[in-house]
Amino acid sequence: MDLKQYGRSTRIVLALLAKMSGAPAVVAANSYTGQQHHIKCGYNPKKWAYLPNGFDTDEWHPDPYAKNRLCAELDIDPAKHLVGMVARKDLAKDHVTLLEAIRLVRNNGH
Repeated sequence: MDLKQYGRSTRIVLALLAKMSGAPAVVAANSYTGQQHHIKCGYNPKKWAYLPNGFDTDEWHPDPYAKNRLCAELDIDPAKHLVGMVARKDLAKDHVTLLEAIRLVRNNGH
């Protein structure tokens, strides 16, 4: 994460969060890389908790009828391909590249 890409107010907030990181009983990270990044940014909590990304496959599993239900709800032809992204709005998530990829696919007749 290149903090120079972010505005001044975001950098100030991130610096304040690093200074306050010792206040909570624990700070959670969903990856060791993220934890290391925060340490480099000055985080020094009393304790780290590692909460890996993942989900319960008994509860969350492929639903072969989900696309048809969504297409019916949105009045979209189910034969069409749907593209999406689930992510926070952040430069690190690179929405620009997704939009460029969608444009390239559309321009190639898909």
